[in-house]
Amino acid sequence: GTAGAWTAHDGERRVTLAHAGLYDASHEVVGAGADRVLAPMPGRIVVTRVQPGDAVTLGQEVMVIEAMKMELSLKSPRDGVVSEVRGATGDFVDGDAALVLLEAVS
Repeated sequence: GTAGAWTAHDGERRVTLAHAGLYDASHEVVGAGADRVLAPMPGRIVVTRVQPGDAVTLGQEVMVIEAMKMELSLKSPRDGVVSEVRGATGDFVDGDAALVLLEAVS
């Protein structure tokens, strides 16, 4: 069946769900050529690995946040130079907050 479709079984109404697979944040990129690294959910900054002016490469860990008792590694979406780091170790951040910005590609 399709996700969220209602079915009847033995006279009872039930919902049928489709398997969505496992979530793998290690391959998540905000978009091709993205200029920012976003917090995937609300959390606390544990480690900041870069500062403005640092050169970074695609997939390089730039920050680690703790959310729901898990440590999440935030990675650079492309090669570039860090223009701004928003937040420091211990700061609490909202989900989707832009934490590391890269200089625009010219």
